[in-house]
Amino acid sequence: MIFLTKCVPKQVDGKPKRKYGWFIANNGEIQFTYIEAEEKWGISSGKFKRAIEQLVVVGLIDIAKSGFGLHRDLSLYAISDRWEKYGTDEFVQMERPKRKQKIGFRKGNKHGKNCKPKKKSTVMNNS
Repeated sequence: MIFLTKCVPKQVDGKPKRKYGWFIANNGEIQFTYIEAEEKWGISSGKFKRAIEQLVVVGLIDIAKSGFGLHRDLSLYAISDRWEKYGTDEFVQMERPKRKQKIGFRKGNKHGKNCKPKKKSTVMNNS
């Protein structure tokens, strides 16, 4: 329900104000951070992660862009209508996308302040 409060509804031009006369203007751009879940709603990071995974599995939301927490890179969510076919053969099963970037303290990391390759120093040999 919290995701629905973040939606910005807009009316479709020329249609009456019925079910199909409205759309979500910021669909695919809905931001909901772990920090906001913790501070504003009292949801721990583990519970928040499991809740998002469950919402994706049943088709209520989709992850439009997966952020990874560095440099203020946020995940963006979209309200999905896949839930309407949940439990039928037509339902498209989705999961939370896996991270493809190499992050953390390992070779190949391109994120963070110490990510630049070290310059090799040349030692002159005077023999």
